[in-house]
Amino acid sequence: MVARRFEAMEDRAPERIPWLKPRRSTFLGLNLIWGSGPLMANSLLAMSIAEGLLPASFALVSGWLVARARAGAQGVIGPLVAMGVVLVISEALPSLRGALVESFQHRVSGRRRERVIATAQGIASLAHLENPEVLDSLRPAARTDWPDTGAFTTAVFGYTSTRVVGLASAALLWSFRWWLALALVALWWWFGHVLRQTQSDAWGDTFERMRRPEHLRHLVFEATAAKEIRIFGFGHWLIEQFSAGWYDVMRDVWRRRRAVRYKQIGILVAVLLAHVAVFYVIVQAARTGELKAEHLVVIAPSVLGMARLGVPDEYTMGLASGAAVLPHIEKAEELVAQPRFASSGTQSPEAMPRDAVRFEKVAFNYASRPDEPLYQDLDLVIPAGKSLAIVGANGAGKTTLVKLLARLYEPTSGRITVDGIPLTDLDAMAWQRRVAAIFQDFTKYYLSAAENVGYGAVEHVNDRGRLEAAAERAGASALVSGLRNGWDTILTRRYDGGIDLSGGEWQRIGLSRALFAVGGGAGILVLDEPTANLDVRSEVDLFDRFLEVTKGTTTVLISHRFSTVRRADRIVVLDKGRVVEEGTHDELLDVDGMYASSFRLQADRYDQAGVGGAPSSAVAGLGCPAAEEIGASNG
Repeated sequence: MVARRFEAMEDRAPERIPWLKPRRSTFLGLNLIWGSGPLMANSLLAMSIAEGLLPASFALVSGWLVARARAGAQGVIGPLVAMGVVLVISEALPSLRGALVESFQHRVSGRRRERVIATAQGIASLAHLENPEVLDSLRPAARTDWPDTGAFTTAVFGYTSTRVVGLASAALLWSFRWWLALALVALWWWFGHVLRQTQSDAWGDTFERMRRPEHLRHLVFEATAAKEIRIFGFGHWLIEQFSAGWYDVMRDVWRRRRAVRYKQIGILVAVLLAHVAVFYVIVQAARTGELKAEHLVVIAPSVLGMARLGVPDEYTMGLASGAAVLPHIEKAEELVAQPRFASSGTQSPEAMPRDAVRFEKVAFNYASRPDEPLYQDLDLVIPAGKSLAIVGANGAGKTTLVKLLARLYEPTSGRITVDGIPLTDLDAMAWQRRVAAIFQDFTKYYLSAAENVGYGAVEHVNDRGRLEAAAERAGASALVSGLRNGWDTILTRRYDGGIDLSGGEWQRIGLSRALFAVGGGAGILVLDEPTANLDVRSEVDLFDRFLEVTKGTTTVLISHRFSTVRRADRIVVLDKGRVVEEGTHDELLDVDGMYASSFRLQADRYDQAGVGGAPSSAVAGLGCPAAEEIGASNG
């Protein structure tokens, strides 16, 4: 309710008086707070108001006590009791409110993080995560080194309390001379407004300019970058570049602050002179008898209490910076909600594909390269229950084809069908659960081995039997059983008891995840360069069993090693956005086209005698199955 009132106030704020219109981030922050728990928020607001009234209450009780004392000692019992009550509440209420605010601010911060995660993860496509406009909003929204909305939550209720102190003090002074109260309120408001405005202007475009220094600073803490920093010896240069960039930005901030410093000092002097004048009026009133002692006890402290209306404190700073991230979140949510990022379709893809997935005249280009189409009139058939290998030069679009298959992108034109049904008619997220894909740059979760594999079908992550079966099929059983704590071992040394895996070991974990997904119900298995980090013997050992363990599963295999793809039921060659060759391994060798040429070039690594010869003794002596197969094929 309170948040809606603030929104209404914002909508009614006249544009012709811009200083009446508060910052939008403040309203977004209030919406976030009251949306995180209206009952708690309203309770804390009431407590903050009550806390703010305590100084004025104490002053009134003090005046009452003085008045009764002047009348006679018998009448001071009531004021003393009232003063004791006020003092007890003054001790207890701030502590209680502070404890509740500390608890509540974590809920508010959690809600803010949920919104950022939902914005980034809430749609099936990846297009929004590669859109510069969306990223410009998501990056600051997701930053953890900005002042958190928890600080804003604390500031809202602390600011409310201090401002109530000032307003209650103004009300007491109003009872003596209304024009004095009005003058001090205006002066303190002016002083606070100038300080806030100059603080905001001083920072200006700091965030954009801090991107490079912040990136350089983060590199120091990344283990991957740390190796190169030390090997190439540019650590000192990195520090110098960070310092130079940081000081370059901050010098402008300091310069802007210096430019308004005299203005701030001038306003402060005016406020101090005004207070001297107010106290002069009060003293004169006391000397003439207009103000009695009990009145003086109430009025004099109220003048000082009005400083709470303008003196900047931690609450003022928290209001100014704690909600600064929220407009970025709102903008990201609005952008992601646009139709261009929406994925259509509601039909269930259960048990699909039964026949085939077909690419029909598909064209695609990345938004960042609108004039460079990756595909043009691409036709491709992926038969259900069969294995299809995709080969082609780097940049041919092999991995992008898989992303189109998984609806991580939508074709620019043409269509993709599943059993004759347009892919756009299927529920996008449900279809993605039907596709188990492990890309060459698959994610290495710094979590347990069980979670790294189990995330392939998260609903079965605690089923150790399924985990063991997937690891066995991927040839990772010995790896897992040899870990310090088995499936519960954390796969990073960043945590106590954790270990780091080699590239080949991570590859087996990734393959296990994909096979775990197939065991959990996925109907299409996609392996994008699945053995890039395995040696040749391990690769052949894995794929000797590959067709057997994936029998009946629609499999798409992308690889640059022909000892792998030659086992597929069918092979297609991509070049310049089209399928230029298609067939079995033997059929493509007979055609003697691009596939055969590339195959023989790679075979030269094992056949030093030349194309068509036997494998060299050096290679054959290693007993390498891949070398023997390639040599036999060429022979």
